[in-house]
Amino acid sequence: MASTRLTAVGTDYLWSNGSSSYWIDVNPSATTTYSVTTTDANGCQGSTSMTVTVNPLPTPSITGDNVICNGESTTLTAAGGSTYVWSNGATIATITVNQCNDYV
Repeated sequence: MASTRLTAVGTDYLWSNGSSSYWIDVNPSATTTYSVTTTDANGCQGSTSMTVTVNPLPTPSITGDNVICNGESTTLTAAGGSTYVWSNGATIATITVNQCNDYV
C-alpha cells in the first residue's frame, strides 16, 4: 500500500487523526479526507482539509495458449492496464513466444 505525507504550516497543529505534528504520513485503503487546524504566532486559528484519492489497482490478465509443442509458437495478449512490461522486457500488449528445440 502506498503512503503520502501531508504537511501543515503554522505553530500548533491538530490533525483529524489526533496527531499534533506538523506532518502526518497516511496510507488510506480508500479515498479519505484529512483536516488540520493550525495556530499562528498571533494565536489565530485556521483549518483546511485535503482529500487523498485512492485509485483501484488494475486487474491484469493474459490470454493465449499456455501449452505448446516443441518448435511451435503462441501469441500472448495482456489486458487490464494501459502499459505493459513482460518478463522478456517487451513493452507492448501482445507478444509471440516460441519453444525451440535446443537438442540436435
